[in-house]
Amino acid sequence: MRDVVEDWMQLYFDQASRGTLAEGARLDIQRIPITLQCKACNTEFTVTFKEVVKARCPKCGDAQNIMKTGKEFCVEGIEVACNG
Repeated sequence: MRDVVEDWMQLYFDQASRGTLAEGARLDIQRIPITLQCKACNTEFTVTFKEVVKARCPKCGDAQNIMKTGKEFCVEGIEVACNG
């Protein structure tokens, strides 16, 4: 659900890291599927970004859902390799 465009994020990172140890590093961006949970029957199901606004539970058809995953945005790790 995060409105992140991978190419732009890499471009900004390239500019911010210029002249640092991170210069030249590549970002590995992994998107987490959007998972909803139905408030009526607790069924969990995945949807696409375009489907999330009008998503209905595939089991009972209810439209009241709680977003369980898909809003995350975090840095999992940083690896630095020193040459020399």
